[in-house]
Amino acid sequence: MKRIPRKGPMKDGATTERGPMSAASTGAPEALDINAVVNNLGVGMAQVIYTLIGGMVLFADGAEVLVLSVMNIMLAKELKISKVAQGALISITFCGVGLGGYPSGFISDMFGRRVPILLSFFGVVAVNMLTVFTMTYGVIAICCFISGCFMRMGVPAWQCLAVEVSPTSWRVFISAAGGSLFSVGQIYVIGIIFLTDPRMKHLDWRRLLMYVSIPPAVCFVLAYFLLYESPHFLYDQKQYERLRDVISMMAF
Repeated sequence: MKRIPRKGPMKDGATTERGPMSAASTGAPEALDINAVVNNLGVGMAQVIYTLIGGMVLFADGAEVLVLSVMNIMLAKELKISKVAQGALISITFCGVGLGGYPSGFISDMFGRRVPILLSFFGVVAVNMLTVFTMTYGVIAICCFISGCFMRMGVPAWQCLAVEVSPTSWRVFISAAGGSLFSVGQIYVIGIIFLTDPRMKHLDWRRLLMYVSIPPAVCFVLAYFLLYESPHFLYDQKQYERLRDVISMMAF
């Protein structure tokens, strides 16, 4: 992908086309303007990687929301639960979604933007697998609440990361690109249903939940190895060696 550089001099006087900024490599990182560095590097493959991996928390979010609706219909038949119990299951899940964003900010500030994203992927997969082997309404309700927490945990961290790794003029576009993955996640679920049981007469919700767990499981591995930390966080934490590595990656 062709990198689109942002024109104009750096605030610290450094200029570059594709390499790391001078302040990060001259032994004076305290004087580094991270926003100027990111603006000068422009848009390239780094932003594509950040979006396609980090933004997948929204893919998982969208997929889980739709699966819950489908699962509720199947549970009503399997467990003979009432309409009130069905509605309660949805409400319990969204209570988890509402609470899941709060620890995300704290964890992001303490340990970096990657950690909540990794926890989100891992937690969604783990809770889904637990739900697959659950046979009672009460335990399923607890799993739905915890799943809701993990679904939302990675979203604020991704939104922050998307802004911090993007040039100023591209921030809205990259954030929107990540947000569009929410709909892609729902389309993924619809595709699975269409291929397995389009009339939803004998749909196996447990198998559907396992299929939905595949993308976040893959993304957990990819994020662990390929999703770099925010340069802003590394600069604030004075982790200058890691900062140089991230800037070098973004300049590639």
